[in-house]
Amino acid sequence: MVEESLRLFGPVFFRPRIALRDVDLGGVRVPQGEQVLTLTVAASLYKRVPYDWKRDFAPVSMLAMGYQVLIVRASLPARNLQELIALAREKPGELNYASIGIGSAPHLGAELFKSVAKVDVTHVPYRGSSAQAISALLASDVAMFLVGTSTAVSHIQSGALRGLAVTAGKRVDGLPDVPTFAEAGLPGVDVSLWFAVLVPNGTPAPIVKKLNADIAQVVADPDFRQALAVRGFDAVSSSPEELAQFLAKDYVKFRDLIQKLGLQVE
Repeated sequence: MVEESLRLFGPVFFRPRIALRDVDLGGVRVPQGEQVLTLTVAASLYKRVPYDWKRDFAPVSMLAMGYQVLIVRASLPARNLQELIALAREKPGELNYASIGIGSAPHLGAELFKSVAKVDVTHVPYRGSSAQAISALLASDVAMFLVGTSTAVSHIQSGALRGLAVTAGKRVDGLPDVPTFAEAGLPGVDVSLWFAVLVPNGTPAPIVKKLNADIAQVVADPDFRQALAVRGFDAVSSSPEELAQFLAKDYVKFRDLIQKLGLQVE
């Protein structure tokens, strides 16, 4: 039953999936054509979206959680987060940070850091993958980059780049010497790269219940947890109610930040 449920999701978490045939989830029938999808909230960032996440979808379960790490070039005279903040305040607007585009997770995460730390750091967006931003950092074209932990681990371990803080609530595997933002003296930079499962609103409760139970089994599976861990993610399940609370809090946090920045993407 777990395998049947995951088959509905498909291998790409963000992409809506449609059941190509009738599926029986432990006696609960999902008709051909029924959508089961995962998504992140983009309602505040995009000028037009074809859905209302609160009206159109019902939460099922959290699936995975990842985090970001603030990295700086090795030559920057800031050995820790507080030294970076002090340096940025001494030179307002002179330091810069990379992102992979306007509205991307590195962009919004860095802007949240700027807001909480009350510093002025210039945004330098790179179009494409994190590799371009990492290359710019290694070449000292930019001072810092907030990126997914798995992308930065090898560069931090080699000493090519310096990790100053992670956005998780606890230290992450692979970077045991990098403190959390709270440990480094700056609580409130709680940016997570999360994946959650939702279904169309009005989906029968037995289907939601069955999917939630199957996801909990998948998340508990050691192989699944390991597959996510090597990609820098923790496998995390939740009740529909817990996911609804998380979504509401996350939406408000980034809605306020996006409105403050005046961001909008077509």
